[in-house]
Amino acid sequence: MLVNEYAFEHLALAHERQLVRETEWVRVREERLAEERAAEPSPNRPGPSVAGWFGARWLGAVWSGAAGHRARS
Repeated sequence: MLVNEYAFEHLALAHERQLVRETEWVRVREERLAEERAAEPSPNRPGPSVAGWFGARWLGAVWSGAAGHRARS
């Protein structure tokens, strides 16, 4: 009977250690995924676009120049 109790405790401890390892692995994996998601740009919130800013300035200058030209003629 003592051997069975020892074997049961040994199996219980081994199972508990396995659960701890799996839980730690899942936690590390989730942290890595969160870091990867934070590093990549989100399509829902684009970063500042230098080309877009210059394009808007150029379009504004062309538009105001065309409006001024129409007003003079």
